[in-house]
Amino acid sequence: MTLRCVGSWRDKKNQQYFIVQNEENEDYRCGIIIDETNVRKLYFANDSSCSSLSMKSAFDSYYFHSGTIAKPFAPCAFPVWMRGEFDSMKVSSHELQYLQHHVGAVPLISHCVQTFDDRVMVFSETK
Repeated sequence: MTLRCVGSWRDKKNQQYFIVQNEENEDYRCGIIIDETNVRKLYFANDSSCSSLSMKSAFDSYYFHSGTIAKPFAPCAFPVWMRGEFDSMKVSSHELQYLQHHVGAVPLISHCVQTFDDRVMVFSETK
């Protein structure tokens, strides 16, 4: 998935909003940004409408933690069901490579930090 930022703005209450476009299927998504100490939280609506978007009603959310650790200190293995080679992704036991195939794209490498039932927490870096 490749998301392109279309724009951002603040409402009357100073809440920051943004719109992104998925370049693979041209769908648009509205999002809000919440900045807390050492954490930036992005909450996405399931469409381009921002009218009723909130932290509680979000379709999807991402948390970005700031830090200075170069590699995860407690790495784990990606689950077997995730491993393999896909269109733009290669997953081994300890590394996920996201290979974007457009001009100027930077490869993204993710390392397993912690596994849950159907989700994996990762540490990601560009190469």
